[in-house]
Amino acid sequence: MTLYRQGCEGGDAHGCTLLGSMFLDGRGIAQDKGQALALYRRGCDSGDGSGCTNLGLLLEDGNGVTQDKAQASAWYRKGCDVGDAEGCSRVKKLPQK
Repeated sequence: MTLYRQGCEGGDAHGCTLLGSMFLDGRGIAQDKGQALALYRRGCDSGDGSGCTNLGLLLEDGNGVTQDKAQASAWYRKGCDVGDAEGCSRVKKLPQK
């Protein structure tokens, strides 16, 4: 966790996404889906496509955060636009915003 946190704080977008996954799953840290959401967004905003897609998954599911399928679709689209294949496959399954 420490390395992911350092990476994220140092500008590594994928480090933010990986740290978000740790918070989502409660691996080595207390589970905090709100923190996972924030970290996925930070990773996505910094150019990590998997962060965008993970953010979409969290919003689509709505488990522990407010469900928003239209927003999920928008995040999938952003993930796809920066090269995340899973985002591309999921963007077509939800209504567009």
